[in-house]
Amino acid sequence: LTLPLGKCDPLPDVQIIRVPNLFAARRIGIGPSVLKLAFDFLLLVRGLVLSLRHNYIVIHCIEDAAIPGFVIACITRVKLLYEKHSDPHSYYGGFWRNLVMHLYEAVERVIIRKASCIICTNTGLLEQVKLIAPNKPAYHIFDLPSSMVDRDPDKAKGIRGRICPDNTKVLITYAGSFASYQGIDLIFDAIPLVIKSKPQAMFVIIGGSPQQIEERKQQLAKQQLANSTIFLGIVPPSELIHYLSASDILLCPRLRGVNAPLKVFDYLKAGRAIVATDVPANRSLLNEKTSILVKPDVLSFAEAICYLIENQCKGTIRQKQSAVAGKRI
Repeated sequence: LTLPLGKCDPLPDVQIIRVPNLFAARRIGIGPSVLKLAFDFLLLVRGLVLSLRHNYIVIHCIEDAAIPGFVIACITRVKLLYEKHSDPHSYYGGFWRNLVMHLYEAVERVIIRKASCIICTNTGLLEQVKLIAPNKPAYHIFDLPSSMVDRDPDKAKGIRGRICPDNTKVLITYAGSFASYQGIDLIFDAIPLVIKSKPQAMFVIIGGSPQQIEERKQQLAKQQLANSTIFLGIVPPSELIHYLSASDILLCPRLRGVNAPLKVFDYLKAGRAIVATDVPANRSLLNEKTSILVKPDVLSFAEAICYLIENQCKGTIRQKQSAVAGKRI
């Protein structure tokens, strides 16, 4: 049972049921929102009908869907399995958002205490659960890359030629949302410093809404750096690996939270040099052998990118990181 957005390939022995898109939504942003709350209500109604019609023995709910899942489990008196993917502290920022997140944390604590079992996709999240309910059965299960598609050198070469025909450019790619906790500002603040030192640098941004992309384009235009960055928007998960493999350097500027960024799995799979901030979220998957970890400030981030640009032609750093990353995946 899920939302009316997104696509999913058929899975054996799995029935995908979607609630109706009564709100004509085209996308749902990360973090709490009125739209998510409205869809949670639809999930609750449809889920309750299904649960009363069928004798389910367990309700497995993920992230925000834990709230309707918890209510359904209480009404039908079945076991609840809660799958936790993110750290609520990641979404803090601003009075009203903080107020909502405090409320969400309080509700989540109740769900964790009442659930029969907890699954966490990161050891940091597991520690959070253990602080709330020390005796609760809780397990760490690694997340997966966004797609099981393997990298294809021919497709990567074709994509590189299409998005940047200039072979002298060094492609520096970020894939992910524009949420503040992801550290997107760190990238755009570093771009002027990198371009000034290394004019062969070309930044590639994957993700973001049309409005967010336009705002960033205007920001770069004011700095006379409009030609320094290529915005690709949303890329299908099955194609993402080829775009990452077409790049020279991959960026993970996460600032807050303990949950591992999903993009890191794709980065490691792509086998390209990685620059990442040295924060718990990145440390859970990356180390000095698989990436260059730097302090989460603009100067350190820009210097690491410039260092890789200077050394990328030799390929030694990328080759070493790729070998270790392949084993880790």
